[in-house]
Amino acid sequence: MRRPILTGSKTTNPATNGSGARQCISWIDQFVEHTDNLESAPIWRKWAAITTISATLEQKVWVETGGKLYPNLYVFLVGLAGGGKSRAIISSTRFIHEIPELHVGPTSPTMASLVDHLVEAKRTIINMPDPAVEYNSMYLVADELSAFMHEFDPGLVGGLTTFFDVVPYSQSRRTKDIKIKIARPNSIFFLARRPLT
Repeated sequence: MRRPILTGSKTTNPATNGSGARQCISWIDQFVEHTDNLESAPIWRKWAAITTISATLEQKVWVETGGKLYPNLYVFLVGLAGGGKSRAIISSTRFIHEIPELHVGPTSPTMASLVDHLVEAKRTIINMPDPAVEYNSMYLVADELSAFMHEFDPGLVGGLTTFFDVVPYSQSRRTKDIKIKIARPNSIFFLARRPLT
């Protein structure tokens, strides 16, 4: 039965190793419960929820582990046809499309179009008293691998690897003297596919 997912939390005093008294103990569990009427395995719906959170966090949240570790994910749901992989992805994507200004990339990109979309996906976060933080973040979603990449594209795979690691990316094109520099690119990638038989 579909019910609203509780997301609010109360303002609390600052504390070490603690969190506010949340109305929703686990958004992930609430998403899985919210989508229990879908013909989709709970594990797929759980990963859909995790991917949704990752996409919304972009580079606004990180963990320090000798450097900043961002919530970047490349998630593949693998299973037999008709198992509900696409339904889990569609449910996640509905939430993503409700978020204003969150950038969703092309379903079937080339490396050039992926970079162009990522350039347009620039975000700025005010970080007082420190300087503003600028980054480029994009959510990629496809319900079938062949829709995303109909044949192996080493340039696209290499680009996705670079964007996952949030390392500076630059590119120069001879046509029209285009020079692209992205200091902090990242992408979250969510895809379903059938296993090879």
